[in-house]
Amino acid sequence: MIERVNGGIKLGDYFKKHIFEPLGMTSTAFRPSENESIRAHLSATTARTPTGELVAANPFPPANPKDDLGGGGLFSAPKDYIKVLIALLKNEGTLLKRETVDMMFEPQLPDSKYLEAVVNPQNGAMYRSGVDSHLWNFGFGGILNMEDVEGVCRKGTMTWGGLPNLFWVSLIIYLLLFASGPDTDGI
Repeated sequence: MIERVNGGIKLGDYFKKHIFEPLGMTSTAFRPSENESIRAHLSATTARTPTGELVAANPFPPANPKDDLGGGGLFSAPKDYIKVLIALLKNEGTLLKRETVDMMFEPQLPDSKYLEAVVNPQNGAMYRSGVDSHLWNFGFGGILNMEDVEGVCRKGTMTWGGLPNLFWVSLIIYLLLFASGPDTDGI
């Protein structure tokens, strides 16, 4: 959709102009072959066996896809990945309009019954980043915990996990950001 609406510009080029460059992200792209920084620091993909051992696994997404896969195709360094999260939590309009970010954190479902995979104790731990709560909802940015969990997180904490276990939790990033001050140049 982004490619069509913007005159055929490739998704990666659009992201570069509107996300990566404004945030100073130099180690993020859809293809490692096009970014030396990614190639030099790319970690091997592993999977955990039922006994807890890590074994080699096929990478996901494919290393150099034909198309820019917006639903799960970026390669990024942690220092770049966290810049997106910080931009969302600072909500200064650098990445998205303030009202858009606010909307990302608003509950969108009338009932948590629509999140059976999330609330299911056997399957949901991955989606919930291990947070044991009874009240969940979904915001446009991820899963929302809708109650305080003493010693863990507060109501409104958002989390999301990518396929290779790239979990982020809004509260943790918030604490990192404001515990060290507003200057993120060192990240």
